[in-house]
Amino acid sequence: MLMIDGDEPVSHLSSPGSTELNTDGIVWIGGKDGLPIGLPAAFYQRFVGCLQNVQIDGMDLNLIHHALGLHRPSLCR
Repeated sequence: MLMIDGDEPVSHLSSPGSTELNTDGIVWIGGKDGLPIGLPAAFYQRFVGCLQNVQIDGMDLNLIHHALGLHRPSLCR
Protein backbone atom coordinates (compact mmCIF):
# COMPACT_ATOMS: atom_id res chain seq x y z
CA MET A 1 0.00 0.00 0.00
CA LEU A 2 1.26 3.47 -0.86
CA MET A 3 -0.28 6.71 0.32
CA ILE A 4 1.07 10.03 -0.92
CA ASP A 5 0.15 13.48 0.40
CA GLY A 6 -3.11 12.37 2.03
CA ASP A 7 -4.52 10.82 -1.15
CA GLU A 8 -6.40 7.53 -1.00
CA PRO A 9 -4.04 4.61 -0.34
CA VAL A 10 -3.14 2.58 -3.40
CA SER A 11 -2.30 -1.09 -3.46
CA HIS A 12 -0.75 -2.46 -6.62
CA LEU A 13 1.68 -5.12 -7.76
CA SER A 14 4.53 -3.86 -9.90
CA SER A 15 5.61 -5.62 -13.05
CA PRO A 16 8.49 -8.06 -12.67
CA GLY A 17 11.78 -6.20 -13.05
CA SER A 18 10.44 -2.81 -11.93
CA THR A 19 13.18 -0.71 -10.32
CA GLU A 20 11.78 2.80 -9.80
CA LEU A 21 8.84 4.62 -8.20
CA ASN A 22 8.37 8.31 -8.95
CA THR A 23 6.26 9.75 -6.11
CA ASP A 24 6.94 13.50 -6.39
CA GLY A 25 6.15 13.81 -2.67
CA ILE A 26 6.72 12.66 0.90
CA VAL A 27 7.29 8.95 1.42
CA TRP A 28 6.90 7.19 4.78
CA ILE A 29 8.27 3.67 4.91
CA GLY A 30 7.13 2.12 8.12
CA GLY A 31 4.22 0.98 10.16
CA LYS A 32 2.46 1.49 13.45
CA ASP A 33 0.73 -0.88 15.83
CA GLY A 34 -2.62 0.18 17.27
CA LEU A 35 -3.90 2.39 14.48
CA PRO A 36 -6.94 4.51 15.33
CA ILE A 37 -10.41 3.39 14.27
CA GLY A 38 -11.87 4.92 11.12
CA LEU A 39 -8.97 4.76 8.67
CA PRO A 40 -9.47 3.17 5.24
CA ALA A 41 -9.43 -0.64 5.40
CA ALA A 42 -6.12 -0.81 3.51
CA PHE A 43 -4.35 0.86 6.45
CA TYR A 44 -4.96 -2.20 8.65
CA GLN A 45 -3.37 -4.69 6.24
CA ARG A 46 0.27 -5.50 6.86
CA PHE A 47 2.91 -5.21 4.15
CA VAL A 48 4.31 -8.54 3.01
CA GLY A 49 7.35 -8.31 0.81
CA CYS A 50 10.79 -6.82 0.59
CA LEU A 51 12.15 -3.31 0.16
CA GLN A 52 15.78 -2.83 -0.70
CA ASN A 53 17.99 -0.27 -2.40
CA VAL A 54 15.57 2.55 -1.61
CA GLN A 55 16.57 6.00 -2.87
CA ILE A 56 14.86 9.33 -2.33
CA ASP A 57 16.06 12.22 -4.49
CA GLY A 58 19.11 10.14 -5.42
CA MET A 59 20.04 9.52 -1.77
CA ASP A 60 20.39 5.89 -0.64
CA LEU A 61 18.48 5.00 2.53
CA ASN A 62 19.98 2.42 4.88
CA LEU A 63 16.63 0.96 6.00
CA ILE A 64 18.00 -1.42 8.63
CA HIS A 65 20.14 1.30 10.20
CA HIS A 66 17.15 3.68 10.37
CA ALA A 67 14.71 0.98 11.57
CA LEU A 68 16.97 0.22 14.52
CA GLY A 69 16.94 3.90 15.47
CA LEU A 70 20.68 4.31 15.02
CA HIS A 71 20.23 7.41 12.89
CA ARG A 72 17.23 9.52 11.94
CA PRO A 73 17.23 10.21 8.19
CA SER A 74 17.62 13.87 7.33
CA LEU A 75 14.56 13.55 5.09
CA CYS A 76 12.31 12.78 8.09
CA ARG A 77 10.42 15.60 9.74
